[in-house]
Amino acid sequence: MSTELLESIQAAPGYLVASLSEDEAKEPRRRDVLFYSGAKVERYDWWTDESYDLSFSMDGADLSELIARGRVLNGHSKYSALDVIGAVENPRREAGGYVATLRFSEAEDVDPIWQRIEDGTLRDVSMGVKINKIELAEEDKKAKRKHYMATSWQPFEISVVPIGADPGAKFLSMDPRLERLRSREFSARHGADDSEQKARLALAIKARRYRVLGR
Repeated sequence: MSTELLESIQAAPGYLVASLSEDEAKEPRRRDVLFYSGAKVERYDWWTDESYDLSFSMDGADLSELIARGRVLNGHSKYSALDVIGAVENPRREAGGYVATLRFSEAEDVDPIWQRIEDGTLRDVSMGVKINKIELAEEDKKAKRKHYMATSWQPFEISVVPIGADPGAKFLSMDPRLERLRSREFSARHGADDSEQKARLALAIKARRYRVLGR
């Protein structure tokens, strides 16, 4: 915790800071991911023995399946109930592509995967997707491969993978809460009114596993 943030918390009027018990402090295992960046990915057609590029129209996504029952899988495996390691929450389109929050199971068999995500050694994600409509994209005649674009597509799961096809598909932050905190100013000297100041302090304290109790 930065000195400035600590001083702001201690100076906030009407606040008492108390540490949480271990059970109370435990937070859901959540991480934000970019699951499609808009990139072209190379694919291989076993029937024609040819490689081709595949991309997905940014306007063609149907997120209803992810919203209704999106699952987080271990490496696209779907042969056992244990292959489901979490749930997809709040899939949406943002400026950089398609984003979602992944909530991971607290089960013991998911611990090794979660540990690798937390320490930053497991970074890639990949979407499982149903293509409803695909078209041959307009390309330069000198292009080495054909380029197909899915103009109607429906992602139905997001997998944690060792190496993903989309180089931009990844965990957005090892701790998204701290990333948000780094981008904000917590001192009233920077112009925040009292209510906004208190809200930001509350967020900061929660991120550090503290409870805010009003006097």
